[in-house]
Amino acid sequence: MYRMALDQIPHSGEHLRFKIMRNIGNAFVRMGNYQDAIMSYEASMEGKPDFQSGFNLIVCYFALGDREKMKRSFAKLLDIKDSNFGEENDDDEANEDEDEDGKRGLLRC
Repeated sequence: MYRMALDQIPHSGEHLRFKIMRNIGNAFVRMGNYQDAIMSYEASMEGKPDFQSGFNLIVCYFALGDREKMKRSFAKLLDIKDSNFGEENDDDEANEDEDEDGKRGLLRC
């Protein structure tokens, strides 16, 4: 079913295509078909690397007992650049709240 959806996505929707490929890999993992899951996750990692696909790829290699590919996949996982990771939130206004005295302050979680 996911593969049919993948065929329907135009090539201009690359982000969506890789997300569907990750979901195909997730379906294969649930069925216990780790080799096909690896193929889907690797394709996703080649096109648009993300932490979830990288981690799932490592888990698949672990399930198959392939330590060398686990190591290589972990190294690729560490090379992923995430624009939201480790940055401060610039939306201070969104985090502001009035306290009981009517003063505005930042909410800290």
